[in-house]
Amino acid sequence: MTRRQLLAGVGWCLAAVAVQAGSDPRRQDLLLEEQISRAQKLSLKAGQTYQKWLNGALHTKPAESQVKECLSELGAVQQRAIQLASTTSRGAIAQWGRLQKQELNFFLREFVKRTNQAELQKRWQQAVDIQAQLLEARRRQLPALLKPPVPSGLLAYYQWKSAILTLLQAELELAREVAEAFDKRDPDSGMARKSVSLYQKAMAMRPPAACVRAQKLYVARFESLGALCGTVLEAIAKMDQDTVSNLQVNEAIYREKAAASDDASLAALKGLFH
Repeated sequence: MTRRQLLAGVGWCLAAVAVQAGSDPRRQDLLLEEQISRAQKLSLKAGQTYQKWLNGALHTKPAESQVKECLSELGAVQQRAIQLASTTSRGAIAQWGRLQKQELNFFLREFVKRTNQAELQKRWQQAVDIQAQLLEARRRQLPALLKPPVPSGLLAYYQWKSAILTLLQAELELAREVAEAFDKRDPDSGMARKSVSLYQKAMAMRPPAACVRAQKLYVARFESLGALCGTVLEAIAKMDQDTVSNLQVNEAIYREKAAASDDASLAALKGLFH
């Protein structure tokens, strides 16, 4: 180990201790959410790279290089997130990070040998598991964030976020049904009805002023999930080039809407600290 590496390691440890010992838990949560956002973007970029390769729009070598770059950066971001997480959420954050890495490693294995349908279904289920761990971590963070005294703006934000997390739990359960539907080959599962209910509940929410834009984007997210559920049912009923293409388009739209809503939520939180 060089002297520079040693000093860097000591600096990292001291920074981590300072974060745990002296930070406002709400500001610390903001820093955590920033790392989560970075990690989500890296995973999304890797997934888009994989999809381009799968569709023949990108050669294997550059695709592999891009995913490896994302994986390398992801490790550092996730380590920082673990340091920032509260003791109650750290385990869920660590597991979320492990599952994200597994997904990117899956892409790298795919570049060598494409998996069969059963393995792909397993990967879809794992994608749901990744979000389940992230949702669990965020739920575990909330109690400390709501402990008084809390500035009125932040209190309204966290109360709104608590309601959003309830909707995201319903979204997660619906996503799990989508993953299982392909395995069951069941086009009559009631997914469409549940997606409409989720959208209506989001529409009925009255967010605080700081969260209006984010709320609108969550509504758009749930609306796009409904469209995705519709194309899933079509693909199960009749798997052909058109239904597969529609499924890919709507999945990409949904992922973009999901990322946009989470980004807007983070932006609203940042604004309350300035």
